[in-house]
Parts: sequence; C-alpha cells; structure tokens
Amino acid sequence: MKKKTVVWLVLVLLVACVACAGVASAIPKSGVNQAVEVLDSVSTAVPTVLSDLVEDILDLPATPTPFGLTEEFTPEPTATPRPTRTPRPTPTMTPILDPVLYTGTGDTVLKIERPGDKACLMHTEGNASSSHFAIVSYDANGERLELYVNTTDPYMGTRFLDVKNGDTTSMLEITADGPWSIELQPVAGLYLIERMLQPPAKRSGIGDEVLLVNGSATTIVGTHEGRGNFIVLAHGGHSKLIFNEIGDYNGMSLLPDSTVILEVRTEGQWIIELE
Repeated sequence: MKKKTVVWLVLVLLVACVACAGVASAIPKSGVNQAVEVLDSVSTAVPTVLSDLVEDILDLPATPTPFGLTEEFTPEPTATPRPTRTPRPTPTMTPILDPVLYTGTGDTVLKIERPGDKACLMHTEGNASSSHFAIVSYDANGERLELYVNTTDPYMGTRFLDVKNGDTTSMLEITADGPWSIELQPVAGLYLIERMLQPPAKRSGIGDEVLLVNGSATTIVGTHEGRGNFIVLAHGGHSKLIFNEIGDYNGMSLLPDSTVILEVRTEGQWIIELE
C-alpha cells in the first residue's frame, strides 16, 4: 500500500470516530443501544486497520518517494568473478640433431650433408695400416679450404669443421689405403656435452679433440708429450690461438672470457687445465 492511501485511511477513521461521537450525543436514550453497536464495530475494525498500516509502512522505502514520481528499482550488485590463472607456456626444447655417418675404403671424394646449417664437428677414424692418410675440405665451387688430417699413423680424432668465417665445406677429399669412417656431429649435440669442462676443471687425451667450456676461467694450462705440433685454439666471440708449440711442452696462458669451445690439435698426449 502506498503512502497516499495510508493518509486517506487515517482521515476516514478520524471522521468515523467524530461522527460516531456526534451520533451518540444526538440520539435519544432509546437509541443508545444502536449507537453502542456502531462504536463496537468501529473499535473492532480500528486495530486491524492500524495493524495493516504498520505493515505497509514497514514495507515502504527508507527515503520517501515524492508524489507523482515512480519508484525506481536498483538491482543489487553482482559479485565480480575472480580472474582465472593463465597457465605458463611450456618451454620448447631445441631438438638435438642426429649425426651423419660416412664410411668407405681407399681414396674418394665425398659430398657431405651436415647436421644443420652451421659449423659441425668431424670425428674421423682410419689408417689402421699406418700408410698415408689425409682429408682436405672443398667448397661447392671446388676451392680448397683446409687440410684437416695428414698423418702416417693410425688416426682417431675430432676437428671443428668450418670454424673460419665464410667457409662452407661441401666436399671432402680422402686419401687412404684402407677403411675409414667420418661422422659429422652437430655442435649442440651429445658429443660436446660428454666433453664439457666446468672450471676449475682438468681433461686429458690423445690426438685431436674438441672440448666444451661451461663457465668462466681466467687461465689455461697446457701440457703436451710428443714429437709433433701442439696447438690449442679458443673459440667464442672470436677465435684465438692459445698454444702453438712443437714437442714436449708445459705452460700457462690467459683465456678469453668469451671462450665456449677449446680445440686441441696434436698427435701426442695432452692435458688441459682451466682455472
């Protein structure tokens, strides 16, 4: 019930009460009994009406609505859903390329396919008969690039293929009297991982080898036993010749901070220490 209706009902009740009082005083005594009946009916109805009015007032809004205006309904605010957690992207692992293996016997010119487009490692075994054994690289135009193996002893070693800027080997010229094998290993492969040095570290071996450096080292100590050359190169931001000796040798040198790969070239026994 609206407020305007409440006001009218209150006025009606007051008028009824006044009227009843007037009737009671105006009527003769013979009509008292009839007037009492009217008052009784009014007194019985008043509590019920007031009760209804109270209930209606309690249902009214706290701020009254002016006459002539309609009451606007304001919806209760809805709860804002919590943001969902975005899962972290799964890191993509760089696949390790498989090595490429070539085998043969005697002299040949081998057209190669490398494991990837960049420089790779060349692991070679051959010359069990101790004859002349040599490997020379050429580009696609037949231009000679580098002499990698040249020995009369049985050979097993690893060289860094195409470490020089601009070199891209397409063919290998092999001079041999017996069987040989050449395996091209990716730089980011298991071969270097198995030959990783974490300074301070020490490694020994025989013949040509390539080592991975994982960490910073200030100095390198090289030891060599043999009649031939002892060459050590450091590869990183640039290539630097660390040792270039003949015969037995033991010495220390500074190592560039950017070094990530060490290449040892020799036919003798060697020891490398990083400090």
